[in-house]
Amino acid sequence: MKSNVTRATTKVAVRLAACAALVSGAFFLVGCSSDDESGSSSGGSSGNGGSAGTSGTGGIGTGGIGTGGTSGAGGIGTGGIGTGGIGTGGTSGTTGSGGSGGTLTDLGEGDGQDVITIGDSYMNLILSGIQQSLERISGRDYRNYAVPGTLVLNEQIPGQYDAAVAADPDIKTVVMTGGGNDILGSSCTGTCSALVDQVAARLLQLRDQMAADGVQDVLIISYGYPTDVTLHESLDYSRQLLAASCTAQSVPRCHYIDPVVELAGKIRSDGIHPTDAGYDILGQMAWDMMQAEGMRR
Repeated sequence: MKSNVTRATTKVAVRLAACAALVSGAFFLVGCSSDDESGSSSGGSSGNGGSAGTSGTGGIGTGGIGTGGTSGAGGIGTGGIGTGGIGTGGTSGTTGSGGSGGTLTDLGEGDGQDVITIGDSYMNLILSGIQQSLERISGRDYRNYAVPGTLVLNEQIPGQYDAAVAADPDIKTVVMTGGGNDILGSSCTGTCSALVDQVAARLLQLRDQMAADGVQDVLIISYGYPTDVTLHESLDYSRQLLAASCTAQSVPRCHYIDPVVELAGKIRSDGIHPTDAGYDILGQMAWDMMQAEGMRR
């Protein structure tokens, strides 16, 4: 665990790097089981034979079916042989018991040092951002590496993760944005599918690296609609890819927040970044998901 002095020095260094990006005129756009217990039941008893008469037909019992269990086998009655007698049918099988549901392991709260934030100006806009709102709402103190104006394809955001590992490789949860500057800051039009595909592929490689490093959960936060409607199509395509690839079945587990609806009407006059109220919404959404999904926090 690093000392308070080291932690403070890291945060100051990140802020100085971010401010340097601003001074240099960088365009910091957006930071982008259940185990079934098969409850089987026994079949019903066989029917009693009839009295003397013609051959009787045995009844057939229907097995009950329990939730998650296997159905019970019905009993089959055998008709007696005699004059006019009819054998009675067997009773149905009892209902099988349901399988038990899976349980979610909650990794709980630690000292905050095994949780990191990386990304662009959606994550860190110097005086506000997702990481600032998340820490204020949760009361936690995480390791923050996000810098405004950074991209995925030029390796800046992957480099933030590398810096975090170099400082302390014990990382359980990564909260991140990424790809906004690559996509929304480009000159392409329409879906920008070739560019968006490249960003998605690089993010997937980064998640594979995190898995190899022992990261348990990745929380990816997307972007709200810019006021420039011509950028919506490329963002929509990016959202579609993220929703398909970022799932709880991934390794590490991947959790996706798509805030388009929540940020409607909460974009700054720059047409890109959320207002402070918008950032608070994102911070609350992130904290709620971290708790609900049992992430290390």
